Amino acid sequence: MVNILDATGRPVRSVRRDIPVEDATLALATQWAAENPTRFISSAGECVIDPQQVAEKRGFAPYVPLVGAVRFAPDGSLWVQRSAFVADSGKIDLFDASGQYLGTLPADSRLPIGFTPSGDVLFVERDELDIERLVIAEIVATG
Repeated sequence: MVNILDATGRPVRSVRRDIPVEDATLALATQWAAENPTRFISSAGECVIDPQQVAEKRGFAPYVPLVGAVRFAPDGSLWVQRSAFVADSGKIDLFDASGQYLGTLPADSRLPIGFTPSGDVLFVERDELDIERLVIAEIVATG
């Protein structure tokens, strides 16, 4: 479930998909800590804390978060990317402005970095020389 609040913290709407939650484990927390290292830097140098120690000492939530990232489109629609630690990681669920589920984009889809006023979608792509380029795409519903 994603709850949308206004600037005062008042609930505006919620969107929900029935996706089973997964119990968090020390192994998953350690994997996350390894991918997001805790570093301490001082005049003596840099120290990276062991990921398992980070997971054990910080602790972790009882469930793996289902939501990785969210984007709002100008028309009020919502793009919700699933967390990297769930079975269908990276998939993007689309909801219309009323919160109705529209469908799921294929696993290789990218989350937009933004939208134009006309509703076109902005993406960043890397070319064969590893140079980033801004791509503007028009989204066309099929089916």
